[in-house]
Amino acid sequence: EIHAQVDVRLGVTELTALTWLPSLVRSIQQNYPNVTLEPDVNLSVNLNDKLAADRIDLIVVPDAFADPRFAKTPLSQVENAWMCKPGLVRSARRKLSLTELLQHTVLTQGNHSGSGIIFNRWLMSQRVTVRTAISTDSLVALIGLTISGLGISYLPVRCLSDLMTQGLLGVVKTDPPLPKVGYVAMYRKDRGGTLIPSLAELARQSCDFSGIFRSR
Repeated sequence: EIHAQVDVRLGVTELTALTWLPSLVRSIQQNYPNVTLEPDVNLSVNLNDKLAADRIDLIVVPDAFADPRFAKTPLSQVENAWMCKPGLVRSARRKLSLTELLQHTVLTQGNHSGSGIIFNRWLMSQRVTVRTAISTDSLVALIGLTISGLGISYLPVRCLSDLMTQGLLGVVKTDPPLPKVGYVAMYRKDRGGTLIPSLAELARQSCDFSGIFRSR
């Protein structure tokens, strides 16, 4: 039990901030009322660099980094799909090959994004080349660009289901489908104590990418 006031620097990406961050904050406040959170919503690469520099205590990011200095608590996996403005892809009723799909403009997250890193690695493993790409580091901007009909993007399925129901986004089925993206909570191994590992466990219990602003 913590009696003194403790400041914890918590870093999360946009997707976590948009989905289950309220649930995590509520859980931390209930279990550790003397903990004051200093939140940092940032790109995965920046959060990873801050953890390496000991400028942050705990980060929640896609599992795109391997560093023996950091401990990882696996959280959950995010299901992604290619999406676009309905009608943009005429043959959307059948599964497209990646070669067919990539004839269109692809809206991507850049290499400062953990998801962007993972998907760029995956596309390279499939030996396909994106002909025309528009890149942004912001997930919210990526959603807006996709709804605007400027191209096709890979987006998280479950938390955007309302936008699909409203007819603002449609799924483009592909063969092969997109891989799921695993998320982890990471912290430095060389910082003693049980608080940060305990907060990582609360993150595991709170993790829920199924909707916007989840608060259990």
